[in-house]
Amino acid sequence: VKMKAEQLRILLAIMVLAVCGKLALDLLLQPTELYSLGAAGGH
Repeated sequence: VKMKAEQLRILLAIMVLAVCGKLALDLLLQPTELYSLGAAGGH
């Protein structure tokens, strides 16, 4: 039972890290796209 609990804990940690990583990537990638579009449209 302990091994299964540890595996579930590891899976949960991986899922949390994956979601946090995706949110961070979305936050980092979206502004650059907006800025590049704005710069291209402005000039």
